[in-house]
Amino acid sequence: MLMDAKYHITLTRMALQGEFDVAALAEVVKANLGQDALRYQLGNKPHFHCDNNRIAESLAYVEAQHEVILVAAATGDDAQRMRAALGRLFHTVQDFYAHANYVDLWLATQRDPRPPAEAIDGLDPALLSHPELRTGVTILLRDFIYYLPVLGSIAHKIFIPPGSHQEMNLDSPARGWRFRYAFVAAYQRTRAEYARARETVQEVGGEAAVERLRQA
Repeated sequence: MLMDAKYHITLTRMALQGEFDVAALAEVVKANLGQDALRYQLGNKPHFHCDNNRIAESLAYVEAQHEVILVAAATGDDAQRMRAALGRLFHTVQDFYAHANYVDLWLATQRDPRPPAEAIDGLDPALLSHPELRTGVTILLRDFIYYLPVLGSIAHKIFIPPGSHQEMNLDSPARGWRFRYAFVAAYQRTRAEYARARETVQEVGGEAAVERLRQA
């Protein structure tokens, strides 16, 4: 299971609200959802989704997309490249909060066992570098059954491997009350990544480059 597409769409639209025109926003969303293409699922390209404890690789991937944005802004390259890179990195950071135990680590620091979701800090340096930070693991030969109609539902009821993606994910409200924390943290991170990208574009390409980013 991956974060439901509608939540990736909602997070991206919320983060870019009032910033992008309709066509430009659609390009960012398309690139975001493209990371969930079938060829990138079930253990393939786990760093796209912060799976299999590939957190360092996922962060490196995010940095690589920021580099694409920087180069495109500096060279006056097609702004579609910037928007596509933005969508891809958004997907990865949004998945991070749904696939890692970040929410649980944050909740463990709170007196209230169920504080308001809006209180979460998705950019807490101590938690982002926490020694116990981890993500769920997908093993194709083991977990394929969970994606099959009928059999998947039965398998979920019988046994879910500890530490697996199936056990840890917060991909939708169906996963329980902690989903809201993952959603809020993902929104905060998406906004922060956009602010960083926009600042980079403005520094190397000026306001004209920012407008090219925001308007298709």
